[in-house]
Amino acid sequence: MTKEEIMNDVNIYCGYNISDSRRAHHLVRARQVYYVLCREFTNSTYAQLGKMPNSSGGFRYMNHGSVLSSVNLFDIDKEKYKMYNDLYNKLRWYYIGFKHPYFKFETFNQEDYSDDLITTRNHIRKDLNTLVSLKTKI
Repeated sequence: MTKEEIMNDVNIYCGYNISDSRRAHHLVRARQVYYVLCREFTNSTYAQLGKMPNSSGGFRYMNHGSVLSSVNLFDIDKEKYKMYNDLYNKLRWYYIGFKHPYFKFETFNQEDYSDDLITTRNHIRKDLNTLVSLKTKI
């Protein structure tokens, strides 16, 4: 798993380019999800995460302290901004399944879970299928 793959998935799911230099709220929160996922699934440093390719072919640089602050604030902000917490959880489950090919949703015993969890599992499966189909079209 590379940080470029994670950036591409966040861009696809959100519908905009998170390497844009603007500090609009929706871009800042999506970048926050990107940083947290990269710290969890790659060996990238904060400084490496701050260097993001942009659409003009150059790079967008952020100080490592800004990236660190963004990662630290994620736990506080995730209750306030549920959409971005959902994005993080959906992509995280996708990557866990990607890293561990033996993880399958079908292996859960449905009798052990409430109807709410089964419904949530089905929604996640649908979102993951959508994400996989979007990745194959690119």
